[in-house]
Amino acid sequence: MSKKIARWVLVTAVLCGEMLALSGEWASPLLWAYLVGVSAVFLYALLSLDPDLAKERFHPPTPGADAAALRWVRVAALATVIVTPLDRRFHWSAPMPDAVRIAAIVGSLAAFLFCFRAMLTNRFFSSVMRIQDDRGHRVVDRGPYAVIRHPGYAGMIAGVPLMAIAVGSWWGFAVASLYALLILNRVADDAHARWVEEAVWKEAKVPVRCINSAGGFQFFTPTAVDINKKYADYKAVTIEEVIGRDLPLRPSGGMLVGLCPFHEDHVPSLTVYPRTGTFHCYGCFKHGDVIDYVRYREHVSFPEAMDRLEHLITEHAGEA
Repeated sequence: MSKKIARWVLVTAVLCGEMLALSGEWASPLLWAYLVGVSAVFLYALLSLDPDLAKERFHPPTPGADAAALRWVRVAALATVIVTPLDRRFHWSAPMPDAVRIAAIVGSLAAFLFCFRAMLTNRFFSSVMRIQDDRGHRVVDRGPYAVIRHPGYAGMIAGVPLMAIAVGSWWGFAVASLYALLILNRVADDAHARWVEEAVWKEAKVPVRCINSAGGFQFFTPTAVDINKKYADYKAVTIEEVIGRDLPLRPSGGMLVGLCPFHEDHVPSLTVYPRTGTFHCYGCFKHGDVIDYVRYREHVSFPEAMDRLEHLITEHAGEA
């Protein structure tokens, strides 16, 4: 409990102090009302947070499948909380009616509450995108997840832009809108689509619908045994073997490098990490494991990529 209170005091002091100091509006009742509301919502979430989830949320054991995208999201969030109060100090944008700000205060706090409610409902609510096998990962379909697939994202997409309006900054709203677009991109990103598909596959209790490469829908209900077998099988073909079929790779330290097939690459931007079975392009930022590579290369869905890998595994076994 003491650690939670200390964390709350630290975050509240930093956020409120930064907003008040940069804006110079130490006597603004609307700003104080909003900051007190945010502090109260954060305290509620922190006190209700399960210790195991808190560890996953604040100190995930792996960087996740979308580390590069997450960095840009965090940069946009930081820019929002800097530009918003500075706009108030230097009056870059036109004054905002108090009624609009009050409505935004209510909306922003409600959105953050919705986001925290999702966090409390979903014990796998990590700050990074990863399948949490170590924590018994399963699909969550209750609480806000019964209504919307990504309630946490929805809360942030609404709450952060409304925060800028609550403080009274149109420029802050513009930057916050960029943040919202990055979150939307994260939801729509191939890596995230695969993450959702993979999580549901592991659950293996309900039919899964996904868009195939032709743009149509396919339905399937795999069993846990089938999925576990496929996961074991595809590891028989290494990522360097799969990528090496498409392009030449040369050693570089403990890694392999080559020209990226996903963009016009004139210098070796693609790095393959045999030890972790992953790849990353430092030119177009495509990244992931062997399944991701097949999905990106052949423009197919997660289950279709598994089928392609199964074909490679059969060829590999024949050659052996």
